[in-house]
Amino acid sequence: MTKIELTTEELGKFLKDPKNVVQMFMGAFVEKYGYDHNKVKASISETKGTETMWKGKIWNSTSTNTGLIGLQHPTFNLILSENTTDCIEVYMISAKKQGRGIGTRVMEQVLDLADELDIDVTLIPTPYKNKDDMNYLSFLRKWYYDLGFDHSQFSPVMKYTAQYENC
Repeated sequence: MTKIELTTEELGKFLKDPKNVVQMFMGAFVEKYGYDHNKVKASISETKGTETMWKGKIWNSTSTNTGLIGLQHPTFNLILSENTTDCIEVYMISAKKQGRGIGTRVMEQVLDLADELDIDVTLIPTPYKNKDDMNYLSFLRKWYYDLGFDHSQFSPVMKYTAQYENC
């Protein structure tokens, strides 16, 4: 892998684009935890946003033309999306075999790196297989809450605020 050196000014310009921030985050994630760089795929996607149940009704986010970057690992899939220059979105995470702690371990890695890089993380808990499964949706919201995500009574979006410690 070739290292690129940037001046502080060049880095500042680079990090003003949320697409660059999410790509930088995924690169750091893959490097830090030893995942295979060849399993990372980036794309700009014309998404229809995220659809989930919220307070008994279908709720749609309106994100379109989103920069997505995904890691396809033998035990899990992780897709990150651009958000802002100081925040990324977990667009999707799925463990290939549930109930073994794989998803928890990957989310803990994402949040540890977010803390290290001082980048917040947002997501919208969504049971992709069955959007109407309120029990699973409740499970997901509690799971993310237990990992450190805050939630609001006004929106299904949950946010993890980085616990950055400047050493």
